[in-house]
Amino acid sequence: MNISVSSNNIRKLVEDICCRSPRYAGTKGEAETRDYIVSEAKRQGLKVELEEFDYLHYQPKSSTLEIVSPIREKLDNIPLNYAGNGTAEGEAVYVGFGTSEEFRILSKQGISFKEKIVLASAIFPFLTYPLAQEYGASGVVVLTDAPGNLCRAGSATSNRKPGQVPGVLVPLNIGQKLLTLLSTNQLKLRITLEGEFSKKSSFNIVMTIPGTTVPDEQVVLAAHYDSHNLGKHAWDNATGCATVLELARIFNTLRPKRTIKAIIFGVEEIGLCWGSFSYVDKHAEELFNIKAVHTFDGLGSPFDFKFELMATKNIRTFALNIVKELGYDVKCDAEPPPLSDHLPFQLRGIPVVWFWGGNLSVFYHTAKDDPETLDYEKLKSVADIAGEIAYK
Repeated sequence: MNISVSSNNIRKLVEDICCRSPRYAGTKGEAETRDYIVSEAKRQGLKVELEEFDYLHYQPKSSTLEIVSPIREKLDNIPLNYAGNGTAEGEAVYVGFGTSEEFRILSKQGISFKEKIVLASAIFPFLTYPLAQEYGASGVVVLTDAPGNLCRAGSATSNRKPGQVPGVLVPLNIGQKLLTLLSTNQLKLRITLEGEFSKKSSFNIVMTIPGTTVPDEQVVLAAHYDSHNLGKHAWDNATGCATVLELARIFNTLRPKRTIKAIIFGVEEIGLCWGSFSYVDKHAEELFNIKAVHTFDGLGSPFDFKFELMATKNIRTFALNIVKELGYDVKCDAEPPPLSDHLPFQLRGIPVVWFWGGNLSVFYHTAKDDPETLDYEKLKSVADIAGEIAYK
């Protein structure tokens, strides 16, 4: 049979989750969203458990960005979560997209980053910030590219450890101003950042559908329910939560051979992936029973013009054949990137699949990531195909 989700159900779930947003870790919105997901799962007759875990919470307090020379001006910015506290002042140096290759090339050209303020057009700051820190930069300014001069939120690190140097993010118009000044003058900047780190606890939501033939073997459906602190964050990741809940409802009626664990993790956005790493550590002895993990994160962008299948080599052919059987011609030559809750499973050698629309939402991590910006028919298409892969 072919899996067919209800786009109306998914839309309602997305809207209900978003009305409790933002779902930033440690906030009322996060707790209310968790309670809502649990109540929806129980209403569907699913077995639900909450698994508590500790994490390093981050509360941003204030940030400033100032041009020191050739002019003096304060600029709009937002804090880079998990960056280090303090003040940094120095000459600016631009590193493009901030990849390791760009740092290496610039370094070979004799450009020093020591005590400099690194400017980077980075979509994922946690890939660039550690490099800037490693090369001796005293601060980091991330130039974001969202429309309407919206600013994208982000996390400085992905190893669940705080950064050591201050960092901020700026919208497109500020980034363009900085690059223009840098191209004609020596640009000197000052950054200040204050945030508070503290130990807190959150919860993973684990829904279990027992297998009928080989119940000891598991397939994991993975999503995360937390968000950054700018708005409703519908695409990332109310869509993933809604899709996992809808697929769990369907799978619960189909008596699957293997046990299905539909897990909606906490605290994915800051750190990164606290909930899923904690789950993998807690369940280390049963990981060999997990036959595959399917990630549901960032679905239904209206700017999706193609489908994209990413899979680890140990399941790639299997997943690709299912998509082809459904009549879709897609490429599958890439590993799932380290951007979501499949990462700790992937690091343990467990097969991972991530099927999505193939493009980031232009409103990714911004205050305009609203339910109204989604294409629910595209979301249904992605959910149906991903559901077919997961179920088979």
